[in-house]
Amino acid sequence: MRRQWNGGMNRVATAAQFFFFGLCIQWSSVESAVAENIEPFVAGFDRFAESRRLPNEAAGKLLLTELSCTACHLSTENDTAPKRGPDLKAVGSRVQVEWLKRFLAAPHDVKPGTTMPDVLHGLQTDERGNVVESIVAFLKTQTEPFAEIKATGANPVPHEFWIKGQSDVGQKLFHTIGCVACHEPDPEYTEGQSASGQDQSLLKLIEGLTSEEIEELGLSHLAQTVNSVPFGKLDDKYSHQSLTYFLMDTLKVRPSGRMPSFDLKATEAADVAAYLLGDQPREIRMKSLPEVESVELEDEKLQAQIEQGREHFAQFGCANCHHVKEVIEPRLGPALTELDFNANESCLNSPKSNEVFFPLSDRQVNALRDGIQSEKESQDALSDTLTEADWAMLQLNCFACHERNELGGMGPSRRGFFETVGNVDIGDEGKLPPPLTHVGAKLKTKWIESVLNGENSVRPYLTIQMPRFQSEACASLPKMLASEDELAQSENSPEKGTDKPEFTAKQLQSAGRKLFNTGCVQCHPLQSESLPSVVGVDLASVTDRVHRDWFDKFILNPIALKKRTRMPSFFPNGVSSNQDILQGDVENQIAALWAYLGNVDQAGLPEKIVVARQQDFELFPEDRPVILRTFMESAGTHAIAVGFPENVHLAFDAENVVLSEIWRGRFLDAHGTWFDRFTPPAVPLGQDRLNLSDAVSNVFVRKGSDRGDERVEIESKQRFLGYRLDEKGVPTFRSELGGFVVEQRFEPTAQNELKQVIQVKPRNVDDGLNDEFGIVLGPELKPSTENPLQYSNSDGLTVIFKGQADGHSSEERNVLTWPIGNQLSIELEYHW
Repeated sequence: MRRQWNGGMNRVATAAQFFFFGLCIQWSSVESAVAENIEPFVAGFDRFAESRRLPNEAAGKLLLTELSCTACHLSTENDTAPKRGPDLKAVGSRVQVEWLKRFLAAPHDVKPGTTMPDVLHGLQTDERGNVVESIVAFLKTQTEPFAEIKATGANPVPHEFWIKGQSDVGQKLFHTIGCVACHEPDPEYTEGQSASGQDQSLLKLIEGLTSEEIEELGLSHLAQTVNSVPFGKLDDKYSHQSLTYFLMDTLKVRPSGRMPSFDLKATEAADVAAYLLGDQPREIRMKSLPEVESVELEDEKLQAQIEQGREHFAQFGCANCHHVKEVIEPRLGPALTELDFNANESCLNSPKSNEVFFPLSDRQVNALRDGIQSEKESQDALSDTLTEADWAMLQLNCFACHERNELGGMGPSRRGFFETVGNVDIGDEGKLPPPLTHVGAKLKTKWIESVLNGENSVRPYLTIQMPRFQSEACASLPKMLASEDELAQSENSPEKGTDKPEFTAKQLQSAGRKLFNTGCVQCHPLQSESLPSVVGVDLASVTDRVHRDWFDKFILNPIALKKRTRMPSFFPNGVSSNQDILQGDVENQIAALWAYLGNVDQAGLPEKIVVARQQDFELFPEDRPVILRTFMESAGTHAIAVGFPENVHLAFDAENVVLSEIWRGRFLDAHGTWFDRFTPPAVPLGQDRLNLSDAVSNVFVRKGSDRGDERVEIESKQRFLGYRLDEKGVPTFRSELGGFVVEQRFEPTAQNELKQVIQVKPRNVDDGLNDEFGIVLGPELKPSTENPLQYSNSDGLTVIFKGQADGHSSEERNVLTWPIGNQLSIELEYHW
């Protein structure tokens, strides 16, 4: 599975040049250097400056840091520290030699969009080649052995794990843990596309709105184009071993934090590397070190070349942005405020070896001019447009995932790749990174620090992961957020609730436990304990991470602090829904919740959870269906059991995407699933059990209208996409089959039978017009002589299809087919 798609930039760059002694910006065309897609890609600039969300001065300031201009031209401002480039102390072990030569000779051709300048632009071809050879000889001495990864019980590490990566597993990781928030999704990866299709209506709505209407509706952050950080040709640059180790700890190589670390396990990193590098033969995967040059040099001559390379590394300013094993003094140019826009010398007319070249766009050139001019005039380029926290987040590209103050957030075309673990639909809050507006007023500074350092997380149900940042760039971010958002919250928000002295701490904790039991327990775990099927943020540590003032305001009126939240208000119009607890006093009840959540160990778990644990863990569907992922003999290790309040239940095999068992009466005991170490198979507790493994043996899609046509394709392999819950809590199981989305919904009938509705939806508008969907029934089911769409077996099962179908039977199987068209809906019932 080879990645061949473009990085997402589609613009023609024009030329601009910086050189150390007198800045010269040219925007006339340079024929040899200008090509498509080669202007430096800076995510924040591309997304916000191009759309005019950033003023030119701030946009230029961003380029100064992200292109590392201030590594050579020192700035007087603290927030213009250069991004700098990767650490090169082990580049000789990490990067292929031939790629390194080509990259140094023509960085913008080899990796379009790179933020590294062409430092050799001023050299003639022959001289450039000699300089490249010497620098590469020096960099080849920068080697380190790869660390030995020790296996543990929780983290098994196979021998030579880097050659054993599974590209299909890596593809899924790449598209679900967060990589595609910054990098281009693979068009061949279809899982998640139907979910992102939910946002198509939003995209169409945005397309039909004016900019004023978009802003009025608060959709500005969704209307912005989000291009992708380009990769370049990774298989030319890395070996399987070096890319795997890089992915395990990206911050070791790129300490700026622009590429944060997901702290992948060794096997996970190997899987992602296998996907990014493509399916390659074992002998290629085995190669760890870069290729050795074919021409062997005498030791003395080689040492002279290495020394010359070290001198060139310093001469051309490489040490300004890159660290090597030895200390090399940077080579500085004039300070930023001393640069002359009207310098007589030009890199185009008389190129010199101390000049650098960036193929900047006109927009980037103008922004840089304004950014530098604002520093010369001692103007605040951020002024009222960005706070300090916003600026830090802009540099780190936090806005790729998070929205803050109507800036940034996951774009609609990428949102569908992220879901909850288990694909339970609990809205955007259950699948996307949280918005960060007022987050400094919500979260305590130490907690934000721990999250950035990768030490804490309260959303294990998200497939997308919060990466780890440990860099100077985000060291002050938590305090910035606290300072800025505390002021914002104090201006326009409800008054803070206060504790009343007439109640003891024990009384408040007891009352808080009752309040939690009446509402919160339905959606939130507590100390990893929860009611069945509950997916949400664990509130056990909420008093350690959340400010009390914010907690009070949020509980009182959730939507006032968090737009579009699914969190209901238990105090509509400021009145408590529980008048029998603490006399219905709102402030006291909120104080009681806080007291309880801070002392769960002393006060005990909510009564509903305690009762559920004391009832031998038998699950009782009452008002809504109960869903349990478990092991079952009939449904295997990927079983999903669904219990309905009507006492009709089913087991669904998610691996084979088929209904496997039905029964009536009592549902399941979850003790083995929740607490037994080896998870024994769950056994239905009711009666009338019927195994359906031989009933519907297969489904398929036949592509093409002529069954005798050799070009007709038959697809029968389904890929499970998870399930979604409707407002009643009834799940719809979803799968992908031959380019179609198949949805299966089950519901008891009034006669305590089971109804199934199957919907087949084409992913593309043109699909389905000449295609058929088919169901294969097991041979034990025999068609009725009175109704050709009714089948029965000797176990007492009768399957009745509603409507019309094209069916034919044999001794081996029964096959029914339907034309798909624009959308197909099939209804059937199981009687037993």
